[in-house]
Amino acid sequence: MKKQLRVLMVEDSESDAGLISRRLQGAGYDLVHERVETAGEMRKALAQPDWDIVLADYKMPQFSASAALEILKASGRDLPFIIVSGTIGEEKAVALMKAGAHDYVMKHNLARLPPTPAPLPEPAGGRRDRRRAEEALLKSEAALSSILRAAPIGIGLVTNRVFGWTNEQFTMMTGYSRGEVQGQSARMLYESEAEFERVGQVKYAGIKQQGTGSIETRLRRKDGKLIDVFLSSTPIDPLDLDAGVVFTAVDITDRQETIKALRESEERYRTLVENIDLGITLISSDYRVIMTNAAQARLFQKPIGEIVGRECFREFEKRDGVCAHCPGTQAMATGEKAVAETSGLRDDGSKVVVRLQAFPHRGPDGRISGFIEVVEDITEREQTEAALQESEHLYRSLFENMLNGFSYCQMLFEDNQPQDFIYLKVNSSFETLTGLKDVVGKRVSEVIPGIRESDPELFEIYGRVALTGKPERFENYLEALKMWFSISVYSPRKEYFVAVFDVITERKRTESELKLKEKLLDSASDSIFLYDMEGNFLYVNEAAYITRWYGKEELLSLGAWALKTPEAAVYQDNILKELWANGELIFESEHRRKDGSVMPVEIFARILAVEGRELILSVARDITERKQAETQVRQGLESLHQALQGTVAALANTVEIKDPYTAGHQRRVAQLSCAMARELGWPADRVEGIQVMCFLHDLGKIAVPAEILNKPGKISPTEFGLIKVHPQVGYDILKDIAFPWPVAQGVLQHHERLDGSGYPSGLTAEEITPEAKILAVADVVEAMASHRPYRPALGNDKALEEITRNRGKLYDPDAVDVCVRLLTEKDFRFD
Repeated sequence: MKKQLRVLMVEDSESDAGLISRRLQGAGYDLVHERVETAGEMRKALAQPDWDIVLADYKMPQFSASAALEILKASGRDLPFIIVSGTIGEEKAVALMKAGAHDYVMKHNLARLPPTPAPLPEPAGGRRDRRRAEEALLKSEAALSSILRAAPIGIGLVTNRVFGWTNEQFTMMTGYSRGEVQGQSARMLYESEAEFERVGQVKYAGIKQQGTGSIETRLRRKDGKLIDVFLSSTPIDPLDLDAGVVFTAVDITDRQETIKALRESEERYRTLVENIDLGITLISSDYRVIMTNAAQARLFQKPIGEIVGRECFREFEKRDGVCAHCPGTQAMATGEKAVAETSGLRDDGSKVVVRLQAFPHRGPDGRISGFIEVVEDITEREQTEAALQESEHLYRSLFENMLNGFSYCQMLFEDNQPQDFIYLKVNSSFETLTGLKDVVGKRVSEVIPGIRESDPELFEIYGRVALTGKPERFENYLEALKMWFSISVYSPRKEYFVAVFDVITERKRTESELKLKEKLLDSASDSIFLYDMEGNFLYVNEAAYITRWYGKEELLSLGAWALKTPEAAVYQDNILKELWANGELIFESEHRRKDGSVMPVEIFARILAVEGRELILSVARDITERKQAETQVRQGLESLHQALQGTVAALANTVEIKDPYTAGHQRRVAQLSCAMARELGWPADRVEGIQVMCFLHDLGKIAVPAEILNKPGKISPTEFGLIKVHPQVGYDILKDIAFPWPVAQGVLQHHERLDGSGYPSGLTAEEITPEAKILAVADVVEAMASHRPYRPALGNDKALEEITRNRGKLYDPDAVDVCVRLLTEKDFRFD
């Protein structure tokens, strides 16, 4: 079961918080976290009682790690506080750690965020005990300083590898004053980060195993001089390394130089012994081999490891006891050199005739403790033959079992020009790789007819190596065999050569395919980019750098974010978040060319997982022409829109000229209808449509005689019948005009009522369009509220009474409600 970890993240970047979360979840935690980015949010979060740890970014637009640390301390919560930053320097990190932070980790190296975040949550009592121990240690410093000051070795105290107190000897050793090292990381004294880490690992491993960690290393003094030092560290509290570690430092530079000189001397003698042709063996007084050299091992054809520790008479002579003429026995007895010629036996039973010189060997106390035996082979011929036989066996095994093809050949020249060559020896892999069989003793022109003409370069290289003796390595396509070869060729003697080769046809085919794919990508008209999560380019195709007027290497060095214009860069974080969430994304952006000009682009981006890395593949298309075309279309549509508005206004004015008493009626109805549509949440385009309907809803009145429209008295049923035809007339005029809205239907239906009592078609609620329902209510309200030739204005109250009384019967309930709300609550007024 995963262990739950509750983390409070002080972080302004949601994407960075996501990266940290995934790192901790990948380490096996059941993660519960909250992200805050202001002081107020952090104080509110700290009110929760069960946080395990605080992870804080160093610097944010409205907050900082130092402010967060102060809030944490002020809250009284005893929680581990770790800084996770991409910009903090070591000095600032150390300062924050002095102020109470426990550790810091760089954002670009989140792999260092430990699987178990350090420091782990610790009981408050434990940390109080640790602080009391530190306070006690500081109080005792004065008493101890006089003792430690006189110590002949460097002594000091470090906490989390940061120097606290150091004695005078340590300052003399390093050349730094106590003030210069106090509060600084011990890293300042090491040659490299790697050595600093190595020393820490070894010492803390020793502390864990045996309570004290020791190691030899090199430190750099203030003057730059390197000194060899033996360091030993012991924790104040073995159970709590954060309480501090006491270290001692001993300058061993002189000792190391002495050891180095001794080692160099020993190495010189060892080199002499190992490279001399004489066998040299050190033998103890009980005739056991203490050491021997390579020449002795070669002489008896045995590994050194099989000789050392065994009795010399058994190893070299195959005897059960010491022979009577042993010069070693004589040398130990007389204290003088003894010489003898004798024979020995190898393990294989072959005899070796040697000349032995034995010298007495004395121990540190001057007493003879054994002898040194120098062996000179005086059966050179036999020895040489045996060695050659063993060598031949070894190399034959290698020759026959090597996976590479091998051929040993004699080149045939004419006037120093290579004409042909003869196969003298080939291995089994030669036949396996080439398919050529039974070639030994044959000319290559016989084995592969026409090869000199089809592959003259091969002859040229082989001939050159056979004459000059200079080895060469090359790749060659052998046309005769239709195969690619990787060949290393050298000459053991003039006019002869050895070729060691491997077939690389498949590799070449793969390389060719890769080159073809790269060529295809370069031939693409779209720009193709591959980059990591930090924006570092890994690949760009030809279109990418040519269309932006860069050289390829120049563009690769810039990185993906450098191409963004300042306007496009504003949305970069949001785009990355959406891409991360969806895996792929299509969006429009802008790229900046080398000269500063802007290129509008449409980008298809996808996240790829390649060998454990997350990369972004981005295909960008130049949409300059499309944007220009869109601009032209918008301008054309704007012109058409203006023409449409002019046409609608002209038609509306036609009615108002004939019926001056209703002048402005259509505009006021449009004003109220548009306000009602907006209040109902209609989009702007639909609101514009209902405005056009309102401007034209009484267009059909041009067919009604003016004397009826302007009659001051009561209208007769016959006259009203003539007026009632105006919706149909208006519809007939407008029905063939291709408005983007149902204008003709709205004009036709604006006198229809929900109960079917309206005209001209007697439609019911479901059959009337929403636009006509709004227009009907606005028309009634405006008509009743305005003056007419046959009556004075009745006012808004009468109009509202009419639509309210007939709500749901004649008029649409939603339209009535919104109209009433506008006139009574929203303070709507006709212009």
